[in-house]
Amino acid sequence: MQINFFNWVRDGVKQAVLMGVSDAVETIGTPVDDNTLTERLQEAMAPALESTSTSKSGTAKRKRLGRSLKDIDSSKDSK
Repeated sequence: MQINFFNWVRDGVKQAVLMGVSDAVETIGTPVDDNTLTERLQEAMAPALESTSTSKSGTAKRKRLGRSLKDIDSSKDSK
């Protein structure tokens, strides 16, 4: 199992924002005659909540932006 720290932080921030919006709507409330806001909010939150419940494997190939520790160690060994 490989855990990506930045994905974990990103998912945590996303979940915290969505929970904050949900708490604000519960506290402030919504207009009585406009139920479309609640429905749209629930529709917007559903994909985000589903994506946080499923684990991301991170199988996408990313471009490396520098040398790895293996590259540094191999250059020290060759000297």
